[in-house]
Amino acid sequence: MAYLHCHTKNCGWSQDDFWKETYNPVNFDQDKNLYTDLFKERIYLDKNAVSEMEIKYYVDEENRTYVKGTDYVAHELERRASRIRNMLVKTYEEFKEKKDTLVCPRCGKQNWDID
Repeated sequence: MAYLHCHTKNCGWSQDDFWKETYNPVNFDQDKNLYTDLFKERIYLDKNAVSEMEIKYYVDEENRTYVKGTDYVAHELERRASRIRNMLVKTYEEFKEKKDTLVCPRCGKQNWDID
C-alpha cells in the first residue's frame, strides 16, 4: 500500500493509501465489530486516544476512560467518510493518468510524493 501526499514544505496534505481490489481505506471488514460496539454502554480506551478523537468521554470509578458505544461508532463512520472525501485519486493507476494535471487541494502546487 502507498499513500499520496504533497511534498511542499509546510503543506501537510495527504490522502489515505490508494485503493486496490484487496484494500480500501474504509476497511469494510471492521463493520461486524462496529455493529457489536454500537450496543456497548462503555468502550474503554486510552485517554490520549480519546482526546485525539474529539468525542465525549467519561471516567469510571476506577479512573478508566471510556466512551459510549454509539459515540464511538459514529466517530468511526465519520472518520471513514472523511477518508473517502479526502481522496484526490483512488488508485495508483488513476494517479499516473492524472499526475500532470493534479494540483494539491491545500497549497495548489504539483509537488507529489508517494510513500
